[in-house]
Formats: sequence, C-alpha cells, structure tokens
Amino acid sequence: MGWLTGWDYRKPGTLSRPSGAVTNRRQLVRVFKYYAPLTHEGYDWAISPRNSPSSVVYNGYLYAVFCGKGTTGDGDPHIRKCNLSTGEWSEPVKIATNPAPVDTYNSAPAIIVREDTGKVGKLLVLYGGSETTASKWVESTNAEDITSWGTPADFDTGTALWYSLVQVSNGDIYCFYWDDEQSRRYKKMSSGGSSWSSSTQIVYLNAGSVDNVVPQVPVYDSTNNLIWMTLAYYDATVDQNAEAMYVCAFNPSTGKLRDVAGNEVSLPVSKATFESGSYEFAPFIATGSEETLPQAAIDLDDSQRPQVTYPYYAGTGNWMLKFTRWDGTAWTTPSTVVETGSPANALIWHGASDIDVYVGVGTEYNRYNFNGSSWSKDETLMTISETPYGEVFNLTTRVLNSTPTVRVLFEAQYQSQLDNAWVYAAGEDGVLSCDSGSSVGMRGNVADDFDDLRFTTGDGETLLSYWIDDQEDGHFAFAIVKFDSIGTGPTQFYIYGGNVSASAVSSGADTFIVYDGFERGINGDAIGGDWTVGAGDVKISTAQKYSGTRSGRWLSGSPNGLASIPVTAADNIAIRMRVYKENATVFNIAQGDGTNLLYLQVQSTEDIKWYDGAAYQDTGANLETETWVWLEVRKFVWATPVVDILMDGEEIEEAADISYAAGSLEDVLRIDTSGADLYVDTLIVTDYLEVEPTWGGWEAGEYQTTVLQVVQS
Repeated sequence: MGWLTGWDYRKPGTLSRPSGAVTNRRQLVRVFKYYAPLTHEGYDWAISPRNSPSSVVYNGYLYAVFCGKGTTGDGDPHIRKCNLSTGEWSEPVKIATNPAPVDTYNSAPAIIVREDTGKVGKLLVLYGGSETTASKWVESTNAEDITSWGTPADFDTGTALWYSLVQVSNGDIYCFYWDDEQSRRYKKMSSGGSSWSSSTQIVYLNAGSVDNVVPQVPVYDSTNNLIWMTLAYYDATVDQNAEAMYVCAFNPSTGKLRDVAGNEVSLPVSKATFESGSYEFAPFIATGSEETLPQAAIDLDDSQRPQVTYPYYAGTGNWMLKFTRWDGTAWTTPSTVVETGSPANALIWHGASDIDVYVGVGTEYNRYNFNGSSWSKDETLMTISETPYGEVFNLTTRVLNSTPTVRVLFEAQYQSQLDNAWVYAAGEDGVLSCDSGSSVGMRGNVADDFDDLRFTTGDGETLLSYWIDDQEDGHFAFAIVKFDSIGTGPTQFYIYGGNVSASAVSSGADTFIVYDGFERGINGDAIGGDWTVGAGDVKISTAQKYSGTRSGRWLSGSPNGLASIPVTAADNIAIRMRVYKENATVFNIAQGDGTNLLYLQVQSTEDIKWYDGAAYQDTGANLETETWVWLEVRKFVWATPVVDILMDGEEIEEAADISYAAGSLEDVLRIDTSGADLYVDTLIVTDYLEVEPTWGGWEAGEYQTTVLQVVQS
C-alpha cells in the first residue's frame, strides 16, 4: 500500500473543463480543518455581525443571502444555493451593488421565494438600508435561478433597517422594518405584484420620548392568518438599555394588532397602549443598568400559540436565557434554558413532544432540549476552536420554511473586531457541510499543522504536488495543487489527512513552472538559485519577508542591482510576485519573447506604468510603499502583443499594449532597482486559463477501512 499506511481519512472531489481538457493545471483548494463556512474572510465575503444573513428553504434547496464586510471588502449582497439532498453548494453570486456606505453594518439582507400567481419560484431580496441611503429590492429573472436578476428598485427612500419578509396565504407579501423614527412599520406587495404600498406605522413612541423600538424576526401562523412578532423597547439615553419586550400579532385581514388573548387594536399602537394592561402584551424583561439590546426569539407550538426565549439579566453580570409560552390563558412561569454570561440570541424549534433551542454560549454553539419539565444540553454542535479565528458565537437567524436538515444560520465572530464574522448552517443532525467549489472541510481529520495533507489522482494513490499559499494552524490551509490532467468530464481526485506523524511535503518548486521563496543561505548571501546577477548586488535578506524567513533584496547603488531568471515567454502563463518598495525606489520588471518586451515600471511617485514602445503609459494605480504588494501580469498575447496587469488581485490595466520592439530578454524575466532597495518574495510563474475548470460536488469523507478497500480493489 506504500505511503497510504497511517492516513485515516480522505475526501473525494471532482473538477472538469468542458471547454477543453488541460494538463498540469494549478488549482487553489481551500482546506478547513473542521467545517467550510457558508461565508468567511479570505474567501467569499466575511459578514458584519449586524449584517445578519437571511435564508429560506424552497423545493429542496436552501437559499442564503448575505452582504460583504463593508469596511475592507465587498459589501454587496450575494447569494448561495444548496441542494439539501446532495449537500452540494453553489458558488456565491453577486445580486446587485449595495448603495449603503462601506462602514454601515445595518444593511442586513432579507429573502423569500415567491409563491403567488405569476411569480412562483422567483426570489425576492431586500438589501442596502442605512441611515443615509435608500433600501433596495430586486427579483430574480427566472424561478429558482440565482444567476440572473432584474433591475433593482427603491424599497424606501428613508431609513429602513432590519427588514423581515413574510408571504401570507393569499399571496400578499409583507415587509416589516425599523424606520428613521426608530419605530416599527410595514409595507405590502399585493399577490402577483411588482411594487410596494406606502408604509403603515405599527407602533409609535410618545411625543418627546427617548425610547426606541426594536423589531424582531416574525413567524407566520397560516392556520389563523396571523404574523407573530416581538417588540423590544429600550431607553436610548442608557445606551440601548431594554425596558420591556412584548409579543403581538399583526392580522393581515383586519390590518390591526392582536394580543395573545385575541383582542385587537387599530394601528398605530402607542407605547402607552402596550403598558396599559388592557391587552395581553406581556412584558418579559427589565435589564437594570446593563448596556445591551436584547434579542428575543419567537416560535409557535402545535396549537399556534407563541413561545419565546429572551435574555434575562439577573444582576452582577449574570445573564440567562429564559423561556416562556402562552398556554391559552396565561404565560407560563419563565424557565431558565441556560446561563449565558452575556445577552444571547437564540432560535426555538418545536417538535411533536419536545422543544429545541439553538444558542451560542461562550465558546460553544449548543442545542438545548425541553422535555416538558426541564432543560438540558442536547448537543454541542460546534466549538469556537473549529472556526477560523473566531472568539465567540453570536447571532442566530431562522431559516424560513426550515426542515430538520437545516433550521438555523449562526455566526462565529471576533469579539474584539465587530466587522469580522463567519456564517454556518445547522439542523437536527448538526452543522451542515458547506463544502463547495474550492472549499472543503475535513471534520477534524487533518493535523493542526496540515503536514499530513496529501492530494492524489482518482486512483487514490498517485500523489499530486502542492504548495500551501496561506495557512492558520488548527483552522485552514489554502493549497495550490498541480493536477496532472483535468478532462472535459468529471475528473476525480482525493484529499487525504489523519496521519499526525506525517512530514510536510508542500513544495513551490515541485508545483509551479518557476518558483522562488528565497528560503536559502544566510542574510547577505548572493541571491543564488536560478538567478543571474547582471549588475550591482542582489542578495538573500532577512530584513523583510512576506512568508518564511527571507526574501530577495535588490540593492540600489553604483551600479544598481539587476538580476534575471529564465522564464519562457508564452500566452498561457501568469507571473506573480510580492514586492516591498522603499519610498524612493524605482524598479522595473521586464520579460520578452525575442520580438517584443513587457517593461513594467513602478516609479518613485508610486505610479505603476508600462512602456508601449513610444512612451510610458499610466495604469492609474499607485503601489503602496513600505508594505508587501502582490503584482501580477497575465493573459499574454505575444502576437498582438498585449498583457493584463493586476495589483493585489485586482486588474489595473486590461490588454496593456507591449509593442516595445526589443529583441533582448528572450525567455528571461529581469528585475532591477534604483533610488532605494527593493525586496521580492514568493515569485511564481504558473499556468493561466481564461476559462477556469468547473468544480463538481464534494462527496462524503471516507475513513481508513473504506479507503484501503477501495484502493486494493
């Protein structure tokens, strides 16, 4: 069995390229030690904690929408789709451009799948609300299609935040939201319609009041045509200090608000009415001086009566998650689900004979069960150590039309960095696998340092070379794998793990056409490797490094440092490198095919330019100094000749004209500097395909007995 002895686990995946088979293709595979998140930083879009995702199950698929991390990343709304029978996820698709400012965290999206006449199966998404921008809505062009969207339109030109969508039995759609007066409103889209009504205020605050009212996610009682919700009042002078929470139902048939006893009152309802005692709008919480904005969760039992969990402050920093339900005549005495240590947002799921509550408690995300008389922890679904960088579990959101397979979405986040969060899905059987595209979770079956990571062809034995580009021990390793061939149909391969005694085999030299990580010699040694120094000094340096312990250093002086390395000119390659530029540095990167020459220059003013044979042309981009920057040239067409120029993964010039007729530097890459020193790290020459291979689905992992039997057969 050769090297396979000691490897306990493998995960099968497939790739294909219908437009044409390829050989020696380098492909990024993102391997997570435990679970691949639905969204996460470094891939897709890390979401903000207040930018909670929204999801719905329809016709065997889960649809999840989320916005990006607006402060440093892509804040636009995106969607993913999961086939719940196979577990196969789509790649994220951008829905529209978010009008909200990049530092706004309140633009949480909402989604439903329409079931009204003429609109069946179409996806409706709201997004983009903030204190300064209009919120938008958009609908998919085709039923159950996440790839094509109509033209976005304004939902509300004022403040509309924290919206929730509900479609009632007659096909009408209601959107409940928080307005710029910090009270609760709704708008309606009639069945089969494509426009929203004017807004109607549900609750309002007393004149001069400093209170706010915070909406919570509603649930729909289709039997009685009622939309149940909770409302939280809080005192804005005490930093979101909650005064009370109330349960009520909106009756679409009458347009009135109903209490749990069936009494109705016309809209809008004042805070005084809630407090009058004439209605069964029972208050649940008073938080003392603790600064928080509590979140209640509501569910309906089999008799369509509301039951609620809510955070309760017992003093001296002691927070509990409480549960109560309406038994038809009164609210039951609140019971304690769990002591949480801080305000906790939860979700209730009721079964035929018991009740489950999903909630994050410190470093655990747990499911608690109520058997009719007491609560107990049923299962720990995830620990914070199983997430990338997470410190605490935060918000939980309901999956509309949920099934036992998927009931909740929940977030793991940095407690100290509120703009970082990762989203996972969970149900009755635990955390839902979000393996898709290039991302795969190993369910703990790989070493913390990923030294036992192996990739093979479809025979399960022939090893494939790979190089780890980015790694966080115990969490993830992003590896670029050299596939010997990818066919027009599904080409199977395997990821192996589970051998804690294995040694690392990650190798850039074995993976790429050309690779140099400069990890050789001691500080001040000649550059060595495959480089030829043409002038000045080019050395190994420990003064700066992007990864590892060393980089290459081109020294300015008299003469200035200049060195070249063999790189065969070709149309189907990409040349990438990390560069660290001192303030006064001017450096050039050049490569030729014997007729024309790419001549890229970064000037002392940080302007990035290229020479077209007549003059320097400006990309319009500037390179930041005193930090590592990723430069890339790719999509060469030497017969034209043109090339694309990229910085930190973003295209800064498309089809740059490189008609610089120079016969020198044929099949050579040359770098030189002047004015000050230049550092280079992680030089990569790899293949480039304009039409990328297509990922297939990831199959369930296989343990040692299965692995050995399959290979032997």
